[in-house]
Amino acid sequence: MNLNFINRLCFTFCLFLCISLFTGSAVSQNIPTTDSDTVFIKKDTRLIISDSLYVFNSDTTIIFPDSIIRQNPELKTYILYLELEKKSQKSFVTRELYKAAFTSHHDILTNDTIDLQKSEKRFTPWNGKVIRKIYYKVLQAIGSNVTDTSSHHNTKFFDWLNNSYPSTRTFVIKNNLLFHQGDRIVPMELSNSERILREQRSIKDARISISELQHTSDSVDLIVVVKDVYPFGVAFKNTGLDKYEINFFTVNFKGWGHYFNNAITITPTESTFLIYSKFEYIAPNIAGSFIDIAANYESSEHSNLKRIKAIRNYLPLKSSMGGIAKIERNRYHLGIAYDYPPQVAFDSSELIPVGFLEKEAVVGYSIITTNQLNNPSTYVVIAGSYLGKNFFDRPTTSIDTNIRYQNRTDFLASFSFLRNNYYQTRYINSFGITEDVPYGLNLTLTGGYELGELFNRPYGGASFSAGNFITNIGYFYMNCQAGSFLMDNELKQGLFSFETMYFTNLFKIKERYKSRISFWSYYAVGLNRYNNEKMFVLNLYRSQRYDLYKFEGNQQLNLSTGITTFTPWYLYGFQFAYELFFETTLVGQSNKSVFKNRLYSGIGLGMKIKNESLVFETIDIRFVYFPVVEFGESHFGFWISIKPTNVFNDFEAEKPKIIPYELYYNF
Repeated sequence: MNLNFINRLCFTFCLFLCISLFTGSAVSQNIPTTDSDTVFIKKDTRLIISDSLYVFNSDTTIIFPDSIIRQNPELKTYILYLELEKKSQKSFVTRELYKAAFTSHHDILTNDTIDLQKSEKRFTPWNGKVIRKIYYKVLQAIGSNVTDTSSHHNTKFFDWLNNSYPSTRTFVIKNNLLFHQGDRIVPMELSNSERILREQRSIKDARISISELQHTSDSVDLIVVVKDVYPFGVAFKNTGLDKYEINFFTVNFKGWGHYFNNAITITPTESTFLIYSKFEYIAPNIAGSFIDIAANYESSEHSNLKRIKAIRNYLPLKSSMGGIAKIERNRYHLGIAYDYPPQVAFDSSELIPVGFLEKEAVVGYSIITTNQLNNPSTYVVIAGSYLGKNFFDRPTTSIDTNIRYQNRTDFLASFSFLRNNYYQTRYINSFGITEDVPYGLNLTLTGGYELGELFNRPYGGASFSAGNFITNIGYFYMNCQAGSFLMDNELKQGLFSFETMYFTNLFKIKERYKSRISFWSYYAVGLNRYNNEKMFVLNLYRSQRYDLYKFEGNQQLNLSTGITTFTPWYLYGFQFAYELFFETTLVGQSNKSVFKNRLYSGIGLGMKIKNESLVFETIDIRFVYFPVVEFGESHFGFWISIKPTNVFNDFEAEKPKIIPYELYYNF
């Protein structure tokens, strides 16, 4: 990451803290301490007082007893923000500083929610009513939100940004809805439509509201509100020795919701120091068919990739077809040894060419078996797949050496029984926008046959996953997988894995500071793997600390826990969360108990910085202490990285697949 950018960010952040502390202390002295207080409340403000929601449709002045103010932190916070805003109007500089450092006081309650509810619950009072008309509203990336579309608190620069990109077109919203004008309301159709809209790259949040009609009781109007994300971005990546890739992309090309990425590669030490190296285009939900089409082209001195892919996921709440069609031609060079994930070794004098043509086809049918108003629907999914991989360049390949490079064709079939629905909440992976947390279960059985140039062999596997919220405790998730080939009457290249995840309900350490405690575990063991297969150690890769080739084992146990606190700090749309975490890993051979293997651990502090209005991912700053290190290694680690937003594992059916064994090879 650019060092000057980091320095500027740190300087601005420190300046913001100083201003906030000074201003806050000054204002706190002016909060009345008398028996009552007159509070001016602006139009369109929402406040919760004594567990009741009050919406003020016009400017209002109310006299509150001091006891009411003391008992309602939200009201005290609102008064404080009014005082801050009032003081900030004295000059242009203070007005701009206020806009940069604070969200609109209209949003205090909306963004401070700790509620959790089933996604369809909001719509159940109108179940069965006719949808008379549907209205659409697209909010600009920076400014108001889907629960309070009237709030607007931007600087002139942010107003300019809002006008610099094409807004999402109305037809994009219509194509992603599961209902139409004239249909009767089905609560789960509305809640799933909200979720599908939020899953679009170009949309940050979505909400559907119902407007009752005075002249009729059997019909209602719907208002579909979506909030754009600022679509343009730049990504920088070091792809080799003295080689850098710069990506220029948009997630909302021409307002169509299409992803369009172009990259150039810069090599300062070569005569041709600048080349066009990547093209990527993704067109989701073509003409409302829910078919996504993606095209990729990548080229560099040592690699070349061409891929086209079409995919259709199963639709919720109805029986539907799903499938995948893909063709890919890939050629790259590898060094003598490499880490996982594979990286091209540009600095090696011996490069091994690898090239293949891959064709994939998947067809499946999802059959809905139950569809109840307040319970997740149940589905049975039957699917079959074909995968053919033929190499035209590869290293030496034999029955016991580099078998991953043998030409092969896999035929697989799967049977899945599943239930899947979603809760809506906030402040898990994001900063205040709506997050859809899946609950349900998935049981999948997979079987098939591999036809290879060196040998043929059958494959079998099974997986089970489940997750749900438990009242006053939190969210639990587990996933268990097992699969193996069968050769010479014994299991070969098998894998067993077991994963769990837990996080608490949101709680407050202090006013406006929201926290969650999380726990994650992952155990995996390889069964009769080949000698040159080594396991990808999850915790150690994520902590960017250890060279993976040092681990010869095929068994690992990863544990991590931490507490994340979302702060009210706000700076030009950037929000902040800090975390305390602990990670540990046991890794070694599978012929002894995992608890007898070597222990690696780390404890640290971190900060996450994110602007939900921009397309950029979370900035993750971490400082870690490692009690046990290799000889000559430092006990301390510090780094800044860009961390993709975590996506929850839902319980939808996947394509038939061989359960992956994350690994790399020695040649």
